[in-house]
Amino acid sequence: MLLPLGHTWRVRCARCHHRGTIIAATADLAARQLRCRSCGHRQAFVPEVIVRSTRRPNGRKARAARAAAKSRDAPTFAPTTDPMLNDRIDDLWAAGPKGPARQPMQIRSLRPSDVETILQIFRKVACQIPIDLSTSEHVQAMREKINNCYLNRFSVAAVDIDGVIVGFQLAQEKIAANELRYIYLAYAGVTAEAKGNGVFRQLVEAEKNHGLPLFAEVKPDNKSRMDEILINCGFHRYLLDPEEKILADFRWDPH
Repeated sequence: MLLPLGHTWRVRCARCHHRGTIIAATADLAARQLRCRSCGHRQAFVPEVIVRSTRRPNGRKARAARAAAKSRDAPTFAPTTDPMLNDRIDDLWAAGPKGPARQPMQIRSLRPSDVETILQIFRKVACQIPIDLSTSEHVQAMREKINNCYLNRFSVAAVDIDGVIVGFQLAQEKIAANELRYIYLAYAGVTAEAKGNGVFRQLVEAEKNHGLPLFAEVKPDNKSRMDEILINCGFHRYLLDPEEKILADFRWDPH
């Protein structure tokens, strides 16, 4: 078998699959035994093991062919009439082959019918905040606090594609001593199943959309690394301002 003079060809070893290169000459390679540089295996040169020439064509047609082959390997999805499902498809496309995509979330205002679900999530994350919900009296006190203080347009819930609440942020608008209007982030919680999907960040972004400064207080024995999470969400540590007199540890200001 004669190969074109000057071309470089790659041959794959049948044992270890190592790829070696041969500079073609006018000699007949069909009768030669080729030795693998990796494992030492010897095999006859056969046309089927030739992969391609390393002289990569770079003309306009060659580039178009490579682009077409790459697009064939990309995932395609048919459009749907469900906007939430389309968002899920966009998330899958963005994730690609690296791993599962984040679940799409809907952020909406808290409703009176959500209180019991919020309390269920509260019980699961109470030890991390921490907050005492070990007795029915403590639970009832928290229920009344939610109903009286946090059923407003500033408290939000994260709802997954099935309509299940997977996170919440209890907040309320306050006025500082210097008449500064701000939003106080009181309590937040995310279910264990939804962790890692950026739920808390989406809740905070919803609060930022009000265009008011955000303040949050983190207890010293908090076990959820909330201080690191708030800093990653754009907050900075806040020192008590004698004019504002706001009891908080972290602050975010709209740009």
